[in-house]
Parts: sequence; C-alpha cells; structure tokens
Amino acid sequence: MSDDATHSDLVTTERIAIEAVGAAVDVYLAEPTKPTTQAHRIGPDHILDLAAAEAAHASAPATMINAEA
Repeated sequence: MSDDATHSDLVTTERIAIEAVGAAVDVYLAEPTKPTTQAHRIGPDHILDLAAAEAAHASAPATMINAEA
C-alpha cells in the first residue's frame, strides 16, 4: 500500500483497527487543549498525531469548539 493511504484504507486492509483510531480520538478529545501525548500508536507500523492533523486543517479548531460546526 502506498505511503499516502488514508485511515479508511488502513482499516479496510486490516492494517489498523478502527477501535485503535477511536481510542486515540477519545484520549485526545478528553483534553484537546493539553493532550497527554500527540502521538498515538494505532497499529504495529502506524502512529496517529491528532494535534498535527488538527493544526494542518484551518477549520479543525472551530469544529472542536462548536459541536454544531
């Protein structure tokens, strides 16, 4: 699989578990302004950096603040 595979691609091909992604999101959302860690291992070969993903998308902070966004 290419290096630019999406999370959906990785779940579909069973390279990561959707539960691991959900657990990483739960940890991050528990305290989004002060995450306990930015890197969440979601599989043997993959790490999800939710803080970097949020920073890379201009609309993400507004969406995090406004549940209706």
